[in-house]
Amino acid sequence: MTRLRLSRSFAFAFLPLLVACSEKIDASRLPTNQQFVMSNNLICTIVAASDQKEVGKKVVLIGLTTAQPKVKYESGVTSPMQKVFESESTLTIQLVASATGSVDTYVIAKKNGHFSRAVAGSLAGVYSSAAVGTCK
Repeated sequence: MTRLRLSRSFAFAFLPLLVACSEKIDASRLPTNQQFVMSNNLICTIVAASDQKEVGKKVVLIGLTTAQPKVKYESGVTSPMQKVFESESTLTIQLVASATGSVDTYVIAKKNGHFSRAVAGSLAGVYSSAAVGTCK
């Protein structure tokens, strides 16, 4: 009987997260930017997100052409990132928090400046969110 209660408690605890993450984030509505040029520093704006409080927020991606890129959040906090993939069309950078193992990952389309962001971790409970947006 205890096992069943734990399973139900677990399911109910994560139900809001599952519902929030089940909504599709529509990247097809991102505005096209024919003049976009990939550069060392980009200002990126979140256009759609699983957490609506994130929409409209900006992040600055710094040093993208270097071996040690960084991200500066609206809060003013700057964090080092790691390049985990780069091709002619895509750049993927990631932050892995050393204290928690949480991740913040950006995948940038180098041709049009669109990006996707995935955040997941376990700080005061398990969490995740996703977002898409544009850079300039």
